Amino acid sequence: MGGAALPHDPGAHLPRKCNEHLATIPTIVINPFVSLSTAFADLHIPVACVGIDCEGTGYRMDSVPIRMRKVLDSGLPTDEEVLSRILHLIQEERQSHSANVLEAQSREAPPVS
Repeated sequence: MGGAALPHDPGAHLPRKCNEHLATIPTIVINPFVSLSTAFADLHIPVACVGIDCEGTGYRMDSVPIRMRKVLDSGLPTDEEVLSRILHLIQEERQSHSANVLEAQSREAPPVS
């Protein structure tokens, strides 16, 4: 039993209603290429292309994984590097927010007798 492959460009493969909805909400596309999805995205983050700019795993049409090597160096980050950086920034922001909330609560707390 083979797994279903995700479309390379959701904008080209999703029903029109889905694309219309995506166009109404903040959308970020992390993709090496300009596509139908990048046309309605608020932000397009170009990344390295597996098998060209970075190594990774590609899948044949029958879902067999193929290890791909880097051929060129574009200097673009991989999608994994971009997502890891976003996660790191979110975690930093949460820690900063939590520290600010605790500090504000300690200033507002009545003295303990």
